[in-house]
Amino acid sequence: MGASGDGGAIVTNKKRLAQQIRAMRNVGQFQKYKHDLVGYNSRLDAIQAGILSIKLRKMGNWILARRKVAQLYNKMLSPLPVVLPPEVEGALQNHVIYTIKTKKRDDLAEFLNKSGVGCAIYYPIPLHLQKALKFLGYKKGNFPVSEQVSCEVLSLPIYPELKESEVKYICLKIQELSALFFTFWLFIYSMVLVTRYSKINYSL
Repeated sequence: MGASGDGGAIVTNKKRLAQQIRAMRNVGQFQKYKHDLVGYNSRLDAIQAGILSIKLRKMGNWILARRKVAQLYNKMLSPLPVVLPPEVEGALQNHVIYTIKTKKRDDLAEFLNKSGVGCAIYYPIPLHLQKALKFLGYKKGNFPVSEQVSCEVLSLPIYPELKESEVKYICLKIQELSALFFTFWLFIYSMVLVTRYSKINYSL
């Protein structure tokens, strides 16, 4: 849920943690002019607070709408060779993003963009390979799972107002590309079999 500018919130039921967080967002002050922590100037301004207080009333319905979109994605994409976002037992996934994994990520992203479907990659470069963290001394290969995932993740459109027909169009485009890849590899496999069979007949 976004404001009209920068904003954010942290939710906790731990009183001491809440006090520390309030101090950290107010340049480390528990009391005015007494800085007990190294903090930030991250106070939410009144305009953003006012906008968010209105949007909060609709958040429950928006989450349900996002979950409905995600369920349709799950239903239509489950037969395809993509990894779907997991549902954690006992938790209510709000689906702020809907991210799949596929080894053909770049091909799929290009295909979707050409088909008029926006998509995004969160995130293409793992933290340990970012220039800002070079001083930590990590290099490619140190975190192979992160590196593999960064090459496979692709986030599809998801927001409360996304229509069922639009979700179906996106899924059909993904199915279309999957079929093209299947047809291509089937052709290659057929050619290999034909070549081998021809060699066998020739040798006989």
